[in-house]
Amino acid sequence: MKLKERIQGQNSIALHIRRGDYISNHEAMNTHGVCSLNYYISSVSYVKRMVANISFFVFSDDIQWCKENAREIFNSDDEVHYVEGNSQEVDMWLMSAAKHHIIANSSFSWWGAWLARDANNMTIAPIPWFDKKELSGFDPCPESWIRIKK
Repeated sequence: MKLKERIQGQNSIALHIRRGDYISNHEAMNTHGVCSLNYYISSVSYVKRMVANISFFVFSDDIQWCKENAREIFNSDDEVHYVEGNSQEVDMWLMSAAKHHIIANSSFSWWGAWLARDANNMTIAPIPWFDKKELSGFDPCPESWIRIKK
C-alpha cells in the first residue's frame, strides 16, 4: 500500500483525534472527556521542537472537525495529510507504521502507538487519561510516553 510506504519513509507523526461518541454520548464524555484543542497545539509544538523534517498524518472519527481546526493546530508550512475513507483496521495498521504518535485518550489511539513499538519512537499521550474520578488512578500509558495535559 503506497500510503503505508509514505508513512514509513518519513519522520511521520500519526496524530489521532477522537471525538465521535466522546462528544455525542454523555456517559463517554463524563468518563473519558475530550482532549482539548490546546492539548493538540502543545503536542504538535513539542514534536516540532524534538523532530526535524516531519510529516503529520491525521486520523480521526471527525476529519471535518480536524480540517476546520487545522489552522489552530498546524502552521501553514507544516506537511499535513488527512487519512480518511479507510476501515478502522486499516487506520490502525497505518497509525502503527508511523515513527511517532500524538494520541487521544482512547484505546484505539493507544493500540495504534503501542503496536509501533519502535525503541526510538516518541509517543505523546494526554493526562489525565480519564475524567471520571473513580478511574483517576488508572493510567494505561507506559512511563516512556510523554504526557501533556489534556
